[in-house]
Amino acid sequence: MTMDAATVWHVWRRVLREPALQEAMFREDFGARAPEFGLDAAAREVVEQYARTPSGTRFFIANYRYRMTSSFVNALETALPLTHRLLRAHEVDIDAWAVEFLDSVGWYDFGPYVYTYGLRVLEHLLGRPEASIPGLPDLVALEQAANRITIAAAERGVDAEPVSDGHRSIGAVEVVRTERDISDWLRNSSALGRADVPERPRTFLVYLRPSDLRRRIVAVSPRAAAVVTRLRVPGAVRSEEEATAASLVRLGVLLAPIGSD
Repeated sequence: MTMDAATVWHVWRRVLREPALQEAMFREDFGARAPEFGLDAAAREVVEQYARTPSGTRFFIANYRYRMTSSFVNALETALPLTHRLLRAHEVDIDAWAVEFLDSVGWYDFGPYVYTYGLRVLEHLLGRPEASIPGLPDLVALEQAANRITIAAAERGVDAEPVSDGHRSIGAVEVVRTERDISDWLRNSSALGRADVPERPRTFLVYLRPSDLRRRIVAVSPRAAAVVTRLRVPGAVRSEEEATAASLVRLGVLLAPIGSD
């Protein structure tokens, strides 16, 4: 039997992604129900061919969904380690959440774009009941910033060259202000999700350290955050900012002018 390759591919992708179609395809009345799924005669024939080998077809469906669920967990571990740790501490059913998320995106395969995947997962998380876990929105804000600057660095590189006309902030840095002070969680990973965090605002810098491009999150004063923001455009450090600027240079967030000591 000859079938159009593109039709087979697109129908098979639907079979992999749609639980309702997976259930219906093995029923005796599938031919009559095919229009419910928007299947024309050619697409219906593809589904019926797959249904003739139920054991093998079910195996490949299960294997696909297992691999996709594993990719979700990998995105958490790689791009969202803090959020992942907090969810585990609160015994969230990660596998069930993975299926819910993948259903919401049509079992889209993000491939190697793990940090883009991570951003989509965070957007989805904020609409779930888990968003009410104390401190979770704050971790999400930090990891959203971290993923944004990582993606930008991959696309455009990291601008970390000093200039001659003043101090300047590195390109791969974001200022994040949280509603809770989660700095203790960041210092002590064993406390994350297990110790209470104060309901007071805190300011953080999220950045890629120029020496090795490793992600760093550092609590800073509002003054330090203001210096980083102002010196995105190169300029002079004001006298009252000198100690703060020196600290930011040591962190690798601020670049001293060319030729300075």
